[in-house]
Amino acid sequence: MSRTGDGHLVVGPTRAGGRLAPPAILGGLLVPPRVVPTVRRRRLAELLKQARTQAGLSIEEVAARFEWSESKIYRVERAAHGISVSDARLLLDLYGVSGRQAEEVLELVRDAKERGWWHSYTDVLPEPYAAFVGLEQDASVMSQYSSELVPGLLQTEEYAHAIRRAYLYDDDEETTERWLAVRTKRQERLTGSTPLTYWVVLNEAVIHRLVGSEEVMNAQLRHMIELSNLPNITIQILPFRTGGHPAMDGSFTIVRFADETAPAIVFSEHPTSCLYIERTVETQRYTLIFDHVRARALDPDRSIHMITGLTERT
Repeated sequence: MSRTGDGHLVVGPTRAGGRLAPPAILGGLLVPPRVVPTVRRRRLAELLKQARTQAGLSIEEVAARFEWSESKIYRVERAAHGISVSDARLLLDLYGVSGRQAEEVLELVRDAKERGWWHSYTDVLPEPYAAFVGLEQDASVMSQYSSELVPGLLQTEEYAHAIRRAYLYDDDEETTERWLAVRTKRQERLTGSTPLTYWVVLNEAVIHRLVGSEEVMNAQLRHMIELSNLPNITIQILPFRTGGHPAMDGSFTIVRFADETAPAIVFSEHPTSCLYIERTVETQRYTLIFDHVRARALDPDRSIHMITGLTERT
């Protein structure tokens, strides 16, 4: 895990036995088990910091009161580390917080400790990517630009198989099946009881690139056509004739949450690392880029018409 010159968080898996494994110790520092705080942990951190400030206490005073290290308080208030229910109760009593506000904090503490379904797949889902799946589960809206391939949430099993092979992964059958199980589980966010609002813009190359076989590609295109009928999914194609555009540097995903106090996060995936961008000025820049790209793309109806045309030519 490292930061670029712009201060962006970069995390990347290490190799263990030829397979991807969660980061361990890099540069003498233990990489936190969660590289990106969950929405619940962010909210918890905000409430605890707010309560301390309102109580007129400094971090140094709180640490001295309980003989804790100051760094412990800093990490909790920056959502870099969780907190136990017992420690949270101590802080709430010290801050004079009770009633409904205290219950909200304690509920967040308990929720933040719950392990999501994706933690059962750590053998095929290294921590940097598991963190994104966690964000995806909490998201209410996702906006994505993809320059080279159909995004995972829209992929058919056969297309996903072909992509996995193209990525040069030397998986055995069990590993591949577990990786596909993660992808299938992720796709439930599009059709569940509280479906994700998903807006994706695809570079025209995505629908022309033959991944797998013609049969596999046609099935993938038809699958996207079917998904586009869902009210929470919008698919647009950015045609070649558009020429230059602000997203030419590559693919990215903007993740937003129902809790308006939770800042948006931009995620970008690379062969050996992930980039998470959290600074408001940076995420606003990506929002501007996405707005320009979707404005220059074909409208949803014309986009689906273009996809349909490709399936009818074969």
